[in-house]
Amino acid sequence: MAPKALAVVRDIVKETRRIRFEGNNYSADWHKEAAKRGLPNAKNTPEALETFISKDVVSLYERYKVLSKEELEAKHEIKLEAT
Repeated sequence: MAPKALAVVRDIVKETRRIRFEGNNYSADWHKEAAKRGLPNAKNTPEALETFISKDVVSLYERYKVLSKEELEAKHEIKLEAT
C-alpha cells in the first residue's frame, strides 16, 4: 500500500476508534455496549427483519422510488419463510 494511502487508513482508524466495537458482536458485551450507545440490537433474524417494514424504512424506500410498501412487505414475508 502506498504511504499516502496508509496515512489515510491510519487517520480513519484513529478517527473512528471511539465509535467502533472490536469485540465479539455475539457476546453479552456487545448487547451492553449497544444499549449504552442507544443502538438497535435485534436478538434474532425474525426480529431484525421487522426493520424491512418499519415506518421509517418504508418511507425512505418509497421516497426514492426504490421499493413500495407492498414490495417491502413481500420481501419481509419471503425472508421470514426462509428462516
